[in-house]
Amino acid sequence: MMRRNSFTRHALTAGAIAMTLAVTLAAGPAWAADAKTTEPSAWDQVKTFAHTEKKAAVKSGQHLLAATDRQIASMKKAVKTSNAETKAAYEANIADLQAKKKATKAELARLSKASAKTWDATKEGFGKAYQDLHDSYGKAKAAATKG
Repeated sequence: MMRRNSFTRHALTAGAIAMTLAVTLAAGPAWAADAKTTEPSAWDQVKTFAHTEKKAAVKSGQHLLAATDRQIASMKKAVKTSNAETKAAYEANIADLQAKKKATKAELARLSKASAKTWDATKEGFGKAYQDLHDSYGKAKAAATKG
C-alpha cells in the first residue's frame, strides 16, 4: 500500500509540474507572457517536496531554470532589433539575469546534495534564489517594454 501511495504522489507531483510548464508555455512566447500571472512562485513549486522526493524537486528546479534560459534567449533575440540605448539596457539586464541564474543553479546543486537534516533550509535557499531571478526577469521585461 505504501508503494502505491508513493507512486500516486509522485505521479501527481509530476502532473502538477507538467501543468505548470504547460500553462507557462501555452501563454505564448516567454517574452510576451506576464511572468507574475502565468507562473506560480518558485517557493510554491518547491516547498511541497519532502526530502524523500529530492529527485523530483531537483527535476522541477531544472525545468524552472530551462524556462529561464528560454526567457533570456528571447531577450537576446530582442537585442538584435533594438536601438543603441535599448540595446545597452537589454545587455545589462541579460548580464544580471545570467549572474542570478548562475547563483540559482548553485543553489539547485546544493539542493541535489542536501541531507534530510538540511533539506528545508536548502530548499528555502533555492526557492529564494529562483524567486530573485524570476523577479529580476519581470523587472527587466517591464523596463524593456517601457523603452
